[in-house]
Amino acid sequence: MYIINFTKLIPGDILLTRSDDRVSQIIRNKTKSEYSHASLYVSQSSYIHSNVNGVCSENIQNILLKNSDDAVVLRLKKNEYLIPKAIEFARLSIGTEYDLDEAKKVGQENDYSTANANRQFCTRFVAKAYEYAGLHLVEDPEYCSAQQLLQSSELMLVNDITIPAMEEDIKRINSGSYLTKQTSTTEKVFMSVRKLLKNDVQTFDQLIEVLIQKPEFDREVVDIFKEFKYWELWKLETAQNPYLYDVSRMLAYKIPIEEKIRLCSDVLSSEYQESRRFEVLADQFEILYVMYGLQFFKLNVPLYDTLINLSEKKRFVAEQMISIYSNPFNIFKL
Repeated sequence: MYIINFTKLIPGDILLTRSDDRVSQIIRNKTKSEYSHASLYVSQSSYIHSNVNGVCSENIQNILLKNSDDAVVLRLKKNEYLIPKAIEFARLSIGTEYDLDEAKKVGQENDYSTANANRQFCTRFVAKAYEYAGLHLVEDPEYCSAQQLLQSSELMLVNDITIPAMEEDIKRINSGSYLTKQTSTTEKVFMSVRKLLKNDVQTFDQLIEVLIQKPEFDREVVDIFKEFKYWELWKLETAQNPYLYDVSRMLAYKIPIEEKIRLCSDVLSSEYQESRRFEVLADQFEILYVMYGLQFFKLNVPLYDTLINLSEKKRFVAEQMISIYSNPFNIFKL
């Protein structure tokens, strides 16, 4: 068995995978593709994709492969400055429902005027993320296949991105990830919100628009988010990855030093943007609360303030670790 070597990846990479199960085989045969699934790597071993549960974020280290070539990575040849915008689209799309009927149209002659833009499936999601950023990876982003992504002139192949899975890897994968729990909770929240509002709400931006138009649902929407403890989901990540927030725990974290340095470098490169994103969202919800007085907007402000503080802690730990490994005597300054 094999897992993805996330130290070989950079944000914006596209991961194509396949398996021996019947669904993967059907997709590959129907679309004439070598691979059946596409995902977008974000950072810190996190990737975003569209599967039967909708658009969700998961840990790339939890992908277990039978063969070393059951996954490949595609990377932009140029225009790397567009990657943050593509990742922004991916994050904004979390919670969007999957559409099997739309996915079945891949490889067929399609009437694009009937495409359901408020639904996603894996290859559309990846292609539309880069289209949102201003880059056309394929001729038909609405109904492209994994093979068309693989053959895109905008992308290059990254080799040797899998490593043998150790026994502890398999045990960890089978035990589950906090991202899986976050995904499940977000899915339940949006299902309940759609039922309440009788509206095809797929993203937080759409929910904000509906609440502004229908403020009478504010309290009930807040109750749904409280029922599923949505505003406490951040605790799952800090509980599962405490080493990201504490220097002593990071020092004791048992992975090769080169992997630890790469992890910390990844944190530094991504968390600055994350912190800025959280600041923008905190300001946005504060302004929305002042303008409309809705409790839903008010309760999101402390969430993003907390996420800002956690992001700053991550950056501090990463900076300290890189300083220590660049000069071991720096450990005595802590």
